[in-house]
Amino acid sequence: MTMWPSSPVDANERDLDRLAADATPSPRERLPLPWLLFVLATAAWWPLQSFWQSDDWIAVHYAHDLDRALADFAGNQYHLPGVVWFYRPLITFSFWLEQAVFGADPLVAHVVNTLAHATSAVLLGALGARLVGPLRGFLAGLLWALAPTHAGSILWAVGRVDSHTTVWVLATLLLVTRWVDGRRRALAFALVTAAGALCSKESAMVLPGLVAVTAFAAARTDRRLQTAIRATLPFALLLVGYFALRYAVLGRFLGGYVESPPLGLDTLIGLGAGTARALNPLPLCAPGDAAPPGWLVPLGYLPPVVALAWLLFRRRHAHALLGLAAYAIAVLPAVHSWGDWQNPESLRLYYLPFAAMALWIASAGPLPGTLMLAVFALPLVQVHRDYFGLFDDTRQIHERVQEFGSETDAETLFVHGLPRTNRRGTAVAYHLGVDRILRPPFVPAAEQREVLALRPLAQDPLVRTLPYGESSALPFDLPTMQVSADGRTAVLLPRAGLQPLQLENLGPEVVATRDLLALHEGSRVHRIRVSVRAQHYRVSLFTAGGYLTVLLPDRAGPDLDSGQIDVLELLTARHVEYDAADEHHVAFALATPTALDLSLRFPLLVEAGRMVNGQFTATHANRTPLRLGFDRGYPRFIAGE
Repeated sequence: MTMWPSSPVDANERDLDRLAADATPSPRERLPLPWLLFVLATAAWWPLQSFWQSDDWIAVHYAHDLDRALADFAGNQYHLPGVVWFYRPLITFSFWLEQAVFGADPLVAHVVNTLAHATSAVLLGALGARLVGPLRGFLAGLLWALAPTHAGSILWAVGRVDSHTTVWVLATLLLVTRWVDGRRRALAFALVTAAGALCSKESAMVLPGLVAVTAFAAARTDRRLQTAIRATLPFALLLVGYFALRYAVLGRFLGGYVESPPLGLDTLIGLGAGTARALNPLPLCAPGDAAPPGWLVPLGYLPPVVALAWLLFRRRHAHALLGLAAYAIAVLPAVHSWGDWQNPESLRLYYLPFAAMALWIASAGPLPGTLMLAVFALPLVQVHRDYFGLFDDTRQIHERVQEFGSETDAETLFVHGLPRTNRRGTAVAYHLGVDRILRPPFVPAAEQREVLALRPLAQDPLVRTLPYGESSALPFDLPTMQVSADGRTAVLLPRAGLQPLQLENLGPEVVATRDLLALHEGSRVHRIRVSVRAQHYRVSLFTAGGYLTVLLPDRAGPDLDSGQIDVLELLTARHVEYDAADEHHVAFALATPTALDLSLRFPLLVEAGRMVNGQFTATHANRTPLRLGFDRGYPRFIAGE
């Protein structure tokens, strides 16, 4: 993917004339032992353990219906409103196809990802053989195959948005070199694979730029610019058509979590730090047996330094510049996460860009490549420990929750202890889609239940919390279970011993988006009656991923026996224990649940009590949850659309 002339001897006059535009690559320029590279890549990432995590629950649950899988060709991914604008129909279709043939088996999903990665390793090796020589091409493919930072793109089922897209991208670039070598039909096939990439992830929008660099590097010395322009034009036109399609089905040209990411010094520093982590993953190792000694970590930066020094010493400036250009183009779609480089999940965004780095390192010869393989050894062991340990724990947890669900008639279960990540925080676990874990295709339809995580929705050290889950259940007449982090133990918790109170919704069951402005302007009032009066109420809304808790005053008049809670105050209250920014209001926090959760009728817990030394002590609570509903237009309303 990073493009440069083939093994030059002179810095300024590259010996590329032998690669004439109408010539067929000789056997010397073909990748040696591609099957061996495929086997090594497959063996390195074979899923010895496998299970679902985070977004997998959403993707697999959604895709088990063919109509929904096909609907993704004409709309936002998973039909999600407001939060993201992803057009990735081939990813959804791949999950449906796997289920149609094998059922919802996490092993199959992970094997497919592994085979896709191995295919990319061979494609990159073949591209490298054409551009930097066969042995260096093999080395580039091997570096790519064993890079530890690829874990999230291979061992996370939904990570196929990276691994599958990269297969299409590298196939496109390899076909472009075949076209440069005189195979005219190759360009038509390249346009087909480019369309596959664009239907898998938005990052493929950079393909015209990568094609330009590829064609420039592969062409004869006297035809580079002309060949690059001719090669790029069809892909630029394809991208225009893709933008038109996106606008037709999504109502916007760009997509992702953000459309105008902030650019500044911190962002660029984050890019540098993320790049350094991809090149030297030794800091990923945990303290303990797998951790390298402290003095060894700086030496992990030696391979790229040696590669750069060798290229400069041999005056091969084109290698360095074209490699840098390819990397800059490939990493651009991840700009919104450059500053989040310390988050291990963000490293998978360097999956495709690292192909440029692998070719760049390999082009400098066997020494830096061999050194980098040595650097990869310990981190590769560590990421396998992290993910395989996580899969074992999350599988056990799912089994315990499934057993618990089959023993109760309740349609809603609260589960305390569902981990968001593994113990080191390097891989996501029950992060999103918790309400799907007891839904088809993960359990039979007759055993399906709604599962809600009993934990704060926000991951903030000063978030307001509830004193339930450790030793007592919620006050509801609904079961609450506690599960250990490894899933080996699970218990049914006794209900909290609070006096009962009753709630009555004095407004509509659904807080419709169209009514929010009326509530804000005061032209409409929506309140909830509480049978017990108190100076303060602790009010909690339960979503699939966690709860939002606030303290609210009583808004009933002095002549009433019952209390009242104002719904507008609930939405505008902060769920953290400090004077936070607007995004910590309940209203903003509900944007994600109203987009992702299956049910938008969130259970409401109201506790009456008293404040003692600034701490709330509950005395009464409702036994039956009152459901406060919202609509699917809520996320877009909060986003100001």
